[in-house]
Amino acid sequence: MGEGRRLSVEGRRDAEVRTGAEPVVPCAGAGYAPAASGVLTRAGCALALDAPDLLIFDIDGVLLDTAQSYPAAVEAAVRWFCRERLGRAVTDDPAPAPDLAAWKAAGGFNDDWQLAQGICLYLTWHHLRGDWPPDAGAEAALCAAIPLRGGGLTAVRALCPGADACGAWDAEAIARVCMERYGGDDACEAMFGMRPTEGVGPGLWHHERALVPASALEAWRGHLGVYTGRNSAEASLGLRAAGLDALFPLQMRQTSDAGLRKPDPAGLIALAERGAPRLLLFAGDTPDDAATVHRYRAVAARMGGMPPAIFAGVLGGAPGVLGEDLFRSASAEIIATDAHALLRYLRPPAMTAGR
Repeated sequence: MGEGRRLSVEGRRDAEVRTGAEPVVPCAGAGYAPAASGVLTRAGCALALDAPDLLIFDIDGVLLDTAQSYPAAVEAAVRWFCRERLGRAVTDDPAPAPDLAAWKAAGGFNDDWQLAQGICLYLTWHHLRGDWPPDAGAEAALCAAIPLRGGGLTAVRALCPGADACGAWDAEAIARVCMERYGGDDACEAMFGMRPTEGVGPGLWHHERALVPASALEAWRGHLGVYTGRNSAEASLGLRAAGLDALFPLQMRQTSDAGLRKPDPAGLIALAERGAPRLLLFAGDTPDDAATVHRYRAVAARMGGMPPAIFAGVLGGAPGVLGEDLFRSASAEIIATDAHALLRYLRPPAMTAGR
């Protein structure tokens, strides 16, 4: 990696993650070294394999492969917005397909519906300026500036002034199209409490698959949780379809219904209180996941009495090939090619009982 070995992910570029106050971390050093197949650990981070006794996972891109579901819903909403609200015929002068990995890497878009809104806001700004279609360089420049303005939709508003005052702008309609495409005729009402306005066919959630077999998680039963941007219905349906539902009890699921979204550390704090671990590990695939642990540590340093936390960055998720550099910048204690590799590296509590 910048020093020593890198995992097998190609095509990176420099990236920076801004995560607020720097916490006291459980290991020191900036370099990384191989610890097991598909796993790198930070220098000075000689973790005992049996140290974490509570594993908290993000769902999308970590437990479930959502490459053909949420991104497709976002892209469908962007195409709809260009056609129906901006009057830009998709076949005549289309906006280039958004670089979703770059938007995710910018941070602040844990909510995919807000990601779609941010992209549409950016396109609206170019539409109003008569600069259409915007080129890839303009998108790259915007994504590079987003973390400097605090990340997320608020940053896009600041960088594209006046776009949300345009009569074409409708954040609620964009979110609705995302939900309709993701949930489909068969699950939209169960997930989001609404029926699609028109027949959209089966939901895109059907394209999701498990990235981790239930057998790999079984040894951690009773020591598992999730902190996700999904609502409770989305989380339950996704985990059930992947055969993982029984491994994650409802009380150990922190979903968006509670009004908490990463990088707010309150969700991680709540799970730590319920799970009462000696050491918790949070595995995620985005800058917002890394920032959640950083902010958790900042709270722990002020409040005391909280278990320490480490972060494992899982590659292959939303930031794509940018992930490894992002996790290095965020000083992740562990970087793994996937959650299965991470689980092979860690020793479950059951194997060390009685020590």
